[in-house]
Amino acid sequence: MNFRRLIPHIFALFLCGALAATAQGVPQAFNYQGIARDASGDVLASQAMTVRASIVDGGSSQALYTETHTTTTNAFGLFTLAIGTGTPVTGTFDGIDWMAGVRELKVELDLGSGFVDLGASQLLSVPYALVAGSAEMEELAIGDLSDVTAGAPQVGDALVYDGTAWVAGSVTAALQLPYADTIDSDGQTPLLSLTQTGSGNILDLRQTSGISVAPGVSILSNAQAPALSSTTLSTNNPAGSFLASSVNHTAPALSVQTNGAGNAGWFFNNNTGSDSAAVRAVTLGTGPGLFGQSTANGRAYGVYGTALGECIVDQNGVTRFCPAGVYGESRRGPGVYGYNVDAGPGVQAYSESGKLFLGLGPSDVNSFPD
Repeated sequence: MNFRRLIPHIFALFLCGALAATAQGVPQAFNYQGIARDASGDVLASQAMTVRASIVDGGSSQALYTETHTTTTNAFGLFTLAIGTGTPVTGTFDGIDWMAGVRELKVELDLGSGFVDLGASQLLSVPYALVAGSAEMEELAIGDLSDVTAGAPQVGDALVYDGTAWVAGSVTAALQLPYADTIDSDGQTPLLSLTQTGSGNILDLRQTSGISVAPGVSILSNAQAPALSSTTLSTNNPAGSFLASSVNHTAPALSVQTNGAGNAGWFFNNNTGSDSAAVRAVTLGTGPGLFGQSTANGRAYGVYGTALGECIVDQNGVTRFCPAGVYGESRRGPGVYGYNVDAGPGVQAYSESGKLFLGLGPSDVNSFPD
């Protein structure tokens, strides 16, 4: 038989199962099967032969790795090889860079009279599982990343970007402000905008510590506007509600303090047709509905009210009702109660038109100076 004229027909079957990851790691080999036939197409049964396999760069046709196998076909001319486990001729199988370009498998067959080149075919996806295998076996510490400085992390730390690198640190806020879809250059967009379309609270803030002396909510503003503004569109609900639910609670439900020269609290009823008070205080206990205290010198008021409206005159020209700066109503006790621990009046009333006042309680002062 003229072996130089032998043209075997090779069918390569790459078996995925041979490349599956196992507890021992990914095998550094892949299966190759072929059937050897002579020029007439008859199978070469039980034929001893040498196979030379090369992994070739598809661009330059340069052999990156070459190995040889000595094998014998079976009764059907079938032979099976594990490429990567043969006798190395040049290069190393694990040194092949599978990601650097197209890789081809070149097969040569020697039946005793020298190698016959059977050509090369491009390797497809299965052998590249070897790359994934090497990635799985790679042990990478977080400190190995070029833009991470792990330092000495503590329990509960997370990676926080400091503007240059990722460092270990504690996360102090789950929500970073300002939060909005866009931030206007003039700063008019709210830092936080929440919309509730259901029946629940828009915002629920709770202080659960029974020993904490810090306020549940603290608002500081250096602007010319109020630190807190509340508006309601409802016709029967207040814009703000403050409740101290404990029956043993001795502190006020609402405390307002100023360190400046202005009013600590300012309540304004902007409806000229309304006869409701700007501030209405009701108590069901034994304490006052509204309590004011001033410790400053001069004309400082614990409670101060201004009424700028006109008196209401009936159809007979008789004055019936005049707006009161401070108005108190009671079933039994005094509507307005004042107590002076020093020499001034407990309650003092002053009429601008008459330049007179009414003082109740011990006082040496009987009029304002003209």
